Amino acid sequence: MTSYSIGIVTYIKRYEKYFQPLIKQIKFLRPDVEIIVCVNGEHKKPFDNSYRSDILRFVSNYENVFPSFYPDFRSLSKLWNMNLINSSKDYTLLLNDDLSINSHVFFDGLEQAIANCGQKSFKINGSWSHVFLNREEVNEVGWFDERYLGVGEEDGDFEWRWGRKYGSNFQN
Repeated sequence: MTSYSIGIVTYIKRYEKYFQPLIKQIKFLRPDVEIIVCVNGEHKKPFDNSYRSDILRFVSNYENVFPSFYPDFRSLSKLWNMNLINSSKDYTLLLNDDLSINSHVFFDGLEQAIANCGQKSFKINGSWSHVFLNREEVNEVGWFDERYLGVGEEDGDFEWRWGRKYGSNFQN
């Protein structure tokens, strides 16, 4: 089986409703998986230090969860790149923080898909909400373009460059 990390980007408005349940679900289903978390600041607002303390307390209950904090808002491209850079694995599953994973079926299916795709990058269900990336391929195609300063277009740009590099659509 291919060893992979999980990368998640989150921010204060999704912490209790989405982020906490997702971490609990992942760690119940795959307790040993490494999770790299990028905690984004809000646009033009000071970083909430009680939120920072809450996240640190929460993730300290789980092994192999590594948060990094960005006091000023950073683009999704930047934070996806940071997830990939900070991962100790050559393969990373990027997940939106508002997903729910309720059974082993997701991870069993993911691990079967990784084997079936020959460890190549792919989207799950055609969505960038959950995408598996091979770092070597990201190096070849080019990292997410950090000139996209907000949230949006970074995935389409990556897919376009993927198509130019490999002469095919990004895998679904």
